[in-house]
Amino acid sequence: MNKTDFLVRSPYVALKYLSQRTLHTLVRSRQHLCLHEPKIISEEKTDKIIESMLISKVWEDLVHTIKIIQLLNRNFQAINERHQLNGFQQDNETKQLEQFSKPPKKNSRENINQPKQKILLLPKHHNLETFLTIKEVNTSTTVYRGTLYEYETIACLQKSFGIVTRRVGKAGDDGIDFRGRWKLPGKKLMVIGQCKSLCNKCPPSAVRDLEGALCRETQETIGILSSLSGFTKGAIKRYNGSSFPLILMTVIENGTDCKTFSWNKAAEIYLDGFQVTVDYRNDSGTEIIQERPLLVYNNEKYIPDEKEVSWY
Repeated sequence: MNKTDFLVRSPYVALKYLSQRTLHTLVRSRQHLCLHEPKIISEEKTDKIIESMLISKVWEDLVHTIKIIQLLNRNFQAINERHQLNGFQQDNETKQLEQFSKPPKKNSRENINQPKQKILLLPKHHNLETFLTIKEVNTSTTVYRGTLYEYETIACLQKSFGIVTRRVGKAGDDGIDFRGRWKLPGKKLMVIGQCKSLCNKCPPSAVRDLEGALCRETQETIGILSSLSGFTKGAIKRYNGSSFPLILMTVIENGTDCKTFSWNKAAEIYLDGFQVTVDYRNDSGTEIIQERPLLVYNNEKYIPDEKEVSWY
């Protein structure tokens, strides 16, 4: 049987596997040739016209599609026979798997009677001494190391320079880690600060963040940026050219000493008469001489007021 006989004698079987567009074209063409002009064109001529409309690629695709369908039918029949033979066994295995996969039902009454798990809360802390007394805590976390350095900075500021501050690291603090005041001869300055306990040097972005925080403060407010690992060249350049009064410092020796402490030109207006010089020390008892910053007022060492303990 050639492709013309296949299409003419079994039109519905053949057209079933053609695309919808080809099917629509063939049906409309045959209806137009046979019904509208039956006397002019015979059925044989109609079949030849339909045959001319079919290109070889359409025929090859049709034959290939029929072979694939036949192969799938044989596979489906084999699968159905296998399911019929082993259907009972498979049903039992499926039920067992469902029983094991489903979680056990929990009784709501038992859940109510069970005691609730207690949440372990760390003791409250407000300074370096109380924070170091906390036990059973992971000291390697970022939160712990950051909070520890904040308290070390606060302790160093009060001991070395008389700057009394308190930690304000809470939600909505605008990135400020501590806040306080600096009582100087004849004036009092407000102070805000940020602490960076990073392994790398502090980048210029930290200086920009502190400048943004100072925009929301009063005019006589100085910003202090404390970094455990120092500052990059870009951060120092940004600090020197800033129009905001800034102080850069580095705290060492667990908050007992300060390695660097300096302010920019914008802060000189509020610190008239003050200077930072170098103090050479030999506290370790060795031949190594250490350089530490020393605050001087009118060419004399500035001694902070011991009465100035708290401002809140």
